[in-house]
Amino acid sequence: MLLHGDNEGTIVMAKNPVFHSRAKHIDICWHWVRNLVQDKIIEFQSVCDPEQTADILTKALPHVKHNKHVQSTSMGLVLV
Repeated sequence: MLLHGDNEGTIVMAKNPVFHSRAKHIDICWHWVRNLVQDKIIEFQSVCDPEQTADILTKALPHVKHNKHVQSTSMGLVLV
């Protein structure tokens, strides 16, 4: 399963099984995700901001960008 994200820090932590002293507060569920990456069940891929489709669910966007992401998800809420 391929997961896209724009947070480079979390992608690096998921791919690197080494324990970091600055990350000792990480919850058990994070270690589960790291194990899924090691077992090649999931894979993370970095996505730059203009291609981040999830932005339509988290912030206000200009009409053009909003419409582009809506069309890529087939949600059907195109703004005029």
